[in-house]
Formats: sequence, structure tokens, C-alpha cells
Amino acid sequence: LGQTLAQVAGSDTVKLSREQQRIEREIAAFEKGIWDTETIKARGLFVDQTTGEIKMRSYNKFFAIGEQEETQISNLKKSVKFPLVAHKKYNGFLGIASTINGEFVIATKSTTEGEYVDYFREIFEQLSQKEKDQLKDLSEKHDCSFTFEVEHTSDRHIIDFDKNALTILDAIPNSFEFDGIDIDS
Repeated sequence: LGQTLAQVAGSDTVKLSREQQRIEREIAAFEKGIWDTETIKARGLFVDQTTGEIKMRSYNKFFAIGEQEETQISNLKKSVKFPLVAHKKYNGFLGIASTINGEFVIATKSTTEGEYVDYFREIFEQLSQKEKDQLKDLSEKHDCSFTFEVEHTSDRHIIDFDKNALTILDAIPNSFEFDGIDIDS
């Protein structure tokens, strides 16, 4: 494992999981707000336990205004860089997909199995074969993960909706450091 990855694996609030190719956040980081550099990066980060290779990558954990010291308005006034770009927030949960060992794998921010992955898979399977092949091919060619907003009628949030939807958000390089590409540049 590389030094940075070893720091994550050795963190008190992050552990290597036995599940397929991932680093899992400890419940304490989420429930008790014990966030550090490693747990912030571990959100949606899936790692091959043998090689240390990043297999899937999502966004770093982010926080609401006022939730952390760095997101206090007084600190944001000092750190925010302009121009700002705003994107519509869809009313679902985060889905992640990438090609791993020739297979297109879908996940949520912490697992490749379970109820929410099943919701994601149900909607994903409604895509045409051409769309699914294109996502898989692009993921392999560019060694990246795709992030999606998954809106499933069994998981309604604040805003009600009447049909399932899948919205592609970003393509993120599979690397330890979040290195998304600004599509607006």
C-alpha cells in the first residue's frame, strides 16, 4: 500500500473491509462526526485489498454550512473562490459505478451489496444495452468511476417524486486524491 493509503488503512476511524475492494468508514465517523483527513477521503473509496489499487472513487465527504469549522460562514468568506458554479441537487442517494476486472460494478457510497444497491441496479438495468456498454467502455478506457443521483420511489427524501430516475453526475478518476475534472472549463 502507498503511504497515503496506508494512513487510511491504519486510521482509528477507517478499516480495511472484507467486502469486495473497499475501505469502509467506521460507524463512529458517521454517527459521531469523527471526521479526519482519512475518513473524509474514504467515503465512496473502494480499494483492492491486495494491491492497494483504487477500483472505484466517489466524492470526498462534504459538509453543510456550519457543520464543521471550515464551513462556518466566517471561514467560507475567506476560503471560497469565485466564480462559483451551482448544480441542481436531485432528490436521491449517491450511486457509484466502475469497471473492475472486466465487470461493471455498481455501489453506494459504502457497499456493493444491499437494499440501496438493489434500487440502483433496478434503475440501471432499465438503460439500453448501448448505454450500459458505453459507460463500461468509458470507465475502462479512462480508469474512472461514474457517480449518479439515484432516485427510487422506495427511498423518497424531502421532495416527493412519482417515478424512478438515474442522473449521471460526474466521471471521477480512480485515484486516492479526489481529482475531478471541471466539465465547465
